[in-house]
Amino acid sequence: MSHSAIEAQSVVPSHIAKLIVSVCFSFHMPLFFILSGYFMHSERDFRWTKEAKQLLCTYLLTGAAVLLGVTCVSTINHGNRREVLHQWGGAVFYGSGDISGLTLWPVQLRIGAIWFLLALFWAHLLLHIFARLPYTPVWVVLSLAIGYVSARHVWLPWSFQAGMCAVAFLYIGYSAKQVNLIDLMERFPWLWGIAAVIWLVSIIWFDGLSMAMNN
Repeated sequence: MSHSAIEAQSVVPSHIAKLIVSVCFSFHMPLFFILSGYFMHSERDFRWTKEAKQLLCTYLLTGAAVLLGVTCVSTINHGNRREVLHQWGGAVFYGSGDISGLTLWPVQLRIGAIWFLLALFWAHLLLHIFARLPYTPVWVVLSLAIGYVSARHVWLPWSFQAGMCAVAFLYIGYSAKQVNLIDLMERFPWLWGIAAVIWLVSIIWFDGLSMAMNN
């Protein structure tokens, strides 16, 4: 709905569409990573096979479907299939959620929504490493800072920097499970009020959030 609202605004400016974007983007991707962190088990060894199958293989299969789709469309439209495959193949390989002028080499298209599969893989791996180190929160904050600052200068392939920033939200979810946050909210229901106020302020002051590009 929020992505549709963004497209709608590019055609006809709309206060309703702007509100939809502000509400959805104020929480949707952060919450996704927070929930993923909530169900993590960092005490286990990092399960390379399971993570690769669920995230990396899913990305590759979806990327292959994209390439097949654009080839079919190009064929129907009598377009240049070789050029289309070159452009979209580059997008699949680089794995960037949006177009950036800071890539290591020119990438004309973005892979779009499935960037989170790559970012989640890196975030899971990093948090598994950080959870075994002393001063885990320090490493998490350092990863967030490096991921954010470095993205202002260069955008690396495979959404690695997006994963570095996503670690912070993953850790919030992981920590919420450790302190049994749901039980805490039940015992102190006024905390919901504080959370609601913070969310409302975030919506009112919203000026854009793209975890895909660390903006």
